[in-house]
Amino acid sequence: MPNAINIPLRTLSHNLNQIPRTRPVVLYCSSGYRSAMGVMTLHLLGYENVQGFPPSFAGWKNAKEAIASR
Repeated sequence: MPNAINIPLRTLSHNLNQIPRTRPVVLYCSSGYRSAMGVMTLHLLGYENVQGFPPSFAGWKNAKEAIASR
């Protein structure tokens, strides 16, 4: 996804400085499971602006949305 930041779930708490509290944040993963865990974790840490992307990365690709290349 364009402008996405890759933060693996296991390192989420060590990368809170990359997650804004003043703008909406959308988490996604390939299946939706890890993004749901990330949303729950961030909510427990006081983030109120976080939501998961329900269709997951696979859903994004299936919808033929833009994918940033490296």
